[in-house]
Amino acid sequence: MGALIFIVTLFGSVLIIAYHPPFVQRFPRYDRTLIDLAKTAGIKTYWISSQGMVGKYDTPVSAIGKKADVTVFLNKGEYSAKNISDYALLKSFRAALKDPIRQSRLIVLHTIGSHPDACNRIIDFKDPYRVKDKNYEYLACYVSSIKKTDDFISRLYEILSKEELRTGRPFSIIYFSDHGQVHKLNDGKILLNNNVASKFHYDIPLIKIDSDNKDLRLTLSSEKSGLNFTEGLANWMGIRNPDLLLYDLFDGKKDPTDFGLKRKIESIKTPPDPAIDLSSHLQ
Repeated sequence: MGALIFIVTLFGSVLIIAYHPPFVQRFPRYDRTLIDLAKTAGIKTYWISSQGMVGKYDTPVSAIGKKADVTVFLNKGEYSAKNISDYALLKSFRAALKDPIRQSRLIVLHTIGSHPDACNRIIDFKDPYRVKDKNYEYLACYVSSIKKTDDFISRLYEILSKEELRTGRPFSIIYFSDHGQVHKLNDGKILLNNNVASKFHYDIPLIKIDSDNKDLRLTLSSEKSGLNFTEGLANWMGIRNPDLLLYDLFDGKKDPTDFGLKRKIESIKTPPDPAIDLSSHLQ
């Protein structure tokens, strides 16, 4: 059986995404997590994290990770306690792939991604963007951190491809982030954080890479709600359960219901905060 790699850059909303909430009330069911779901289906689970283990936002997420058969927390404190690179996850990831088991594996990589301070996230990245104007320096760090995440996923793919050649075991990767950030000016410098709510907070990447479809590339524009993620991930893992609807994250269809999430997004009154074109400021 193959490996299922779930790469997440998560904070608060992971409580809805990775716990299964009832459809009417939509609050987290702490006894029904993504990890519980996989384990009941006979899938061996791994949680490997470069984010914090203990803290206001970290502890609830760590509670999910600690349910896994194998857990690795590279940062034992709050997420800002140590600046641990996502590249450091690769050692534990390789170890998980060497685990001599026949069953399927779900390996969750809980990455730090582009969380503030973005300039700290790229100190070991060899090809960052550089700008002529220091007022755009943080923005360049942020875009470089996205570029680093692309490289991180590329390295995972390379490792998995070599494992597939060696063992014949296929793999599937899902990557997503749980929220965006907005920019603000501080003495003329552009910074990015969560200082206000923005409609663009909810416009996030969702990517799937399958070893069985290496030559197939599709770009989908359908809107998917994180409130339906448990069902979507169950379908991705091939799990059928009477308590879960059949739901495909990658069918290209708009969700029939998002439980009022779109209404909430449309009610946000802050001015639009579209992407900033950095190209003319690059060295």
